[in-house]
Amino acid sequence: MEQYRAPYRTGTGSALELSLCGFERNATLHGYGPFKRDHYLIHCVVEGCGFFEVGGTRYPVRSGEAFLIRPDESTFYIADKDDPWSYAWVGFSGSEAADILEMLGGGPILQCTDLTGAESCVRRLMRYLNTECNPFLLQSELYHFFSFFALASQSTRTSSPAAVAKAFFKQNHTYPITVEQAAAYAGVSRSHLFRLFRQAYGMAPQDYLCRLRLQHAAQLLQSGACVAEAAYSAGFSDLPHFSRRFRREYGTAPSRYAGTLPDAKSQEETKPDNTQ
Repeated sequence: MEQYRAPYRTGTGSALELSLCGFERNATLHGYGPFKRDHYLIHCVVEGCGFFEVGGTRYPVRSGEAFLIRPDESTFYIADKDDPWSYAWVGFSGSEAADILEMLGGGPILQCTDLTGAESCVRRLMRYLNTECNPFLLQSELYHFFSFFALASQSTRTSSPAAVAKAFFKQNHTYPITVEQAAAYAGVSRSHLFRLFRQAYGMAPQDYLCRLRLQHAAQLLQSGACVAEAAYSAGFSDLPHFSRRFRREYGTAPSRYAGTLPDAKSQEETKPDNTQ
């Protein structure tokens, strides 16, 4: 087994951070688990086949497919008896990880469109981790790895248009987008998206988009932005409408919101000392 770990994990809430990567040729019926991780992990099967178990379900996985392990999920995987698999894997974490995986279909089984490219990419990551390299080069290669699964997201436009629309909203909510545009992106009509989205997430697409914008505006207000700046930066185009929706969501006017939050400094001063 060839495996390389990042020299350290910063834990600073990075958008995307490499944890480890490697390559392994497995013996017949070689298994691993049950085990839980504290990061995401993608195994891309290069040759052979095997089985992946998660949530009480066993999935057959063969060359050209990958299986996704999420943080705190108990998983088990084992090589096939007659045709044991070889796989390349990448472990990662970060605030963007969940959104990236949702764009790829969310798993647990992902489709790889270029096995040679994916394996070569992992080999480069292994080489970079084994030497001192520019951190931006390492980061770009990690993003490059996901491009070998990008075409698999096309299948989600028919099997899960609600998830595709949700990802579209997350990526573009600060722009003047509409539900019609999200529906077109997901490949369905506006009315069909409405039904699917409500069924999947318990709310209308427009309400979800508005909530994303309100959350963004609240963060900006908390950081010291004025009401107009927060509203326009979060994607609202009408201040009175923004104020009404904000008051309905947070129970106070946006101009008073920052003052209703607990003072971080005072909280720190009253926090008990557990260092002894």
